[in-house]
This record gives sequence, C-alpha cells and structure tokens, in this order.
Amino acid sequence: MGTQQILLIVLSVIIVGAAVAVGIQMFNAQSTSATRQAVASDLQSFATMAISYLQTPASLGGGNNSGSKSFDVTKTGKWLGFDTKTTADNDTFANDNATYVLTISTGSLVITATYKSDGTTTSTTTIPTTAKTLADVTVAL
Repeated sequence: MGTQQILLIVLSVIIVGAAVAVGIQMFNAQSTSATRQAVASDLQSFATMAISYLQTPASLGGGNNSGSKSFDVTKTGKWLGFDTKTTADNDTFANDNATYVLTISTGSLVITATYKSDGTTTSTTTIPTTAKTLADVTVAL
C-alpha cells in the first residue's frame, strides 16, 4: 500500500471514531433530558393529587378536617399511591424514573425525587397546606 492510502485509512478511522463519540454523547444527553422531564411530570402529578387530598373532607379520607387543612404522611402517601410500609417520618414510592420521599415541613408537604439514572440528582416539590392550584406549588428541578 502506498503512503497516501494508509493516510486515508487512518483519517477515515479518526473521523468514524469522532462521529461515534459524538453520537454516544448526544444519546446520553437526550436520556438525561427525558429522565428529567419524566420526573417533573411525576412531581406535577403528585402535587395535583396532594392538592386534591387537601380539598377532600376528612370523612372521605382527605386532609380537610373541618376547614383545617393538614398533611399526614401516612394518609397522604396512601392517597398518592405510595408504599406505606416505611417509617413514620416519611413515605416512599419508586418507579422507573426516581425514588420519591414524602416529608412534612413547616405546614407543607415536600416530595423529594432522587433520580435512578445516577442516584444523586434530586428534585423537590413543596405543596403548602394553603395550595388551591398548581400555581401555589414550588418545584425545584
């Protein structure tokens, strides 16, 4: 083989390798974005259900006890469909996107999501007992 042909083969291998590396990076970025959007959707769904829990009378299993709205972790967890076989301090739920933990903090329900993709990234949603719509909910992604 001539020097020119070897040079073209080496150049072709470098270009193909760079294209593969860029493709892998683009796939990983899309995967991270999809996970983040899925967790945001889950948190919004849980916030909607928590507001529904607050507006439902206690006699029907909700958190509105004679006009005094409050969250109870165990009852709220059951309302949201979380696994209630955890400690009294929190309630957990896991799906393909993240593991979600319920806690009560200064008159608000806080839902913390830990992403399953890396195990360290977290997002939180804070639902105050005064919430009437999703506009009253704070989300930190």
